[in-house]
Amino acid sequence: MKEKVLAYGKKRIGCDELRKMGRFSDYAEFAAAVAELVSEGALSPVKASGTNGRSPALYNRYHILDKEIDYCDELLFVRKLYPGLNMEGYRKHPEMVRADRMDLKRLSDFLWEHEEELDLPMSVNERSFAIFGREKAIKEEGRVKAMLKFNGLDDKALRIYRTPEPLFDFVCRETTESKVLILENKDPWFTLRKLAREKGLSGVLNFDVLLYGEGKKITDRMGRLTDYDQWVLGGTNRYFYFGDLDWEGIAIYLNLRRKNPNLTISLCLDLYKAMLEAAKGVSLPEMKAGQKKCKVDEFLTGFSPREQKEILDILESGRYVPQEIIGYPWFLACVEGAE
Repeated sequence: MKEKVLAYGKKRIGCDELRKMGRFSDYAEFAAAVAELVSEGALSPVKASGTNGRSPALYNRYHILDKEIDYCDELLFVRKLYPGLNMEGYRKHPEMVRADRMDLKRLSDFLWEHEEELDLPMSVNERSFAIFGREKAIKEEGRVKAMLKFNGLDDKALRIYRTPEPLFDFVCRETTESKVLILENKDPWFTLRKLAREKGLSGVLNFDVLLYGEGKKITDRMGRLTDYDQWVLGGTNRYFYFGDLDWEGIAIYLNLRRKNPNLTISLCLDLYKAMLEAAKGVSLPEMKAGQKKCKVDEFLTGFSPREQKEILDILESGRYVPQEIIGYPWFLACVEGAE
């Protein structure tokens, strides 16, 4: 812990930052470690910062005392590093060696002894374990990320491929420029999958990939679809969304575009228009409770003024149109009509 404190790079440090520098089983062990650093002259309390109110009490901030630090050992260590690493940078900043020495040694040893393993790619967790003995180090540990960046080691250099969260997809045909239909619900996805296997998809259903979005799950984090696009499909792809005609379905589409700004994502207007047509004269179900209204201007852009009014009337009435209003017979007629 002392080495990390002295290499902190600032003149003052907060109590919370101090605690992150070591692994302590409880507060008492942490407080004892701070007291030892004070007694050794590495820290002195900033008395004006006050104490934290715990027992034993610690000050909220501490001075890191300026001392001439001997980095001879670190400089000798740098001489033994793998030559492709940033040796000049470490000579100028030996405090970085002291802070990251164990993982830096693991990285250097791997490159000295197992560089040939980089001839074949590995997933990020596999490569992380091979180098550092911890499968999440490269993906989740800030200091490891910073160390790799300092040494110019990116995914390409380490022959790493990322593994996105899985999405249920069905590839109808292999192509480098895919038309992908994202479906909110499972039954329409399975129905179109069944039809694709039986007859193939054509006409307004001429899609290369069917992707099940699992409701809101496809938008549960920033860039989830982008990861799928990059690491699973590859190539240049266009996405079309098809979901329930309710506030939640509209919000999923809008969030999907917002969270994946580099992808081309549009509504599958033909299917939404078919839903509207099928909904005429039908007693529609009540919208599920708890749905929040959202701005629909972007969603409505591709519809005619008459269709926009129909959609708004349905939404404002508290009703909705489920995807399942059109099913296998309708989809089959589309395919057969296009033959």
